[in-house]
Amino acid sequence: MRAFEYTSPGNVDQALRLLGKSWEDAAPLAGGTDLLSLMKDDIVAPRRLVNIKDIGALRGLSIDARQGLRIGSLVTIQELADNPKSGLCISRDY
Repeated sequence: MRAFEYTSPGNVDQALRLLGKSWEDAAPLAGGTDLLSLMKDDIVAPRRLVNIKDIGALRGLSIDARQGLRIGSLVTIQELADNPKSGLCISRDY
């Protein structure tokens, strides 16, 4: 794995500045296992990881008549399935 800079911004604006416009040299880190595996195998090699896990504005579900359903980028599939606001019916029979 190549060396990289690790950052942990406190809000969305800081995260966007750290990620830059093209995202060629930076990658967002939310869960991390897929990204870190790709980095270990030298498939991707971002120079900067931007940890977005602690940015509260990226969590939660909301719904309104004009904008519809808003799913934050840090919402897990399980949180989505368990939330009645999502309107999803996900079978657990598998």
